[in-house]
Amino acid sequence: FTLNDFNFRQLDAGKGEDTLVLSSTVDPMTINLSDYVSEARTNSKGWHKLYGFEKIDLTGSTYAQTLELKAEDIDQMSETKILTVILGDNDIVKLKTTYVVFKYIISR
Repeated sequence: FTLNDFNFRQLDAGKGEDTLVLSSTVDPMTINLSDYVSEARTNSKGWHKLYGFEKIDLTGSTYAQTLELKAEDIDQMSETKILTVILGDNDIVKLKTTYVVFKYIISR
């Protein structure tokens, strides 16, 4: 799935290994995954939620993107409880957790 903006209600990738690709048009450049997963948000455009993704690909943008996430996000978003993040040259992942063990895979 390619995400061009955050004007969605719900994205459920279903079963299997699914990748969420953030296109070059995605704004903001800092994405707090909790807003769309463990703390699904409601705003003037409604309720937003992501399900069933095991990979996030940030390489589609020429701008530096920051992905903020916590363990609860991975537990709720990925069926396998594992999230692979594919980074571009200037992208950053910020891990926010109170868990003692945090299992993650980050690739370039």
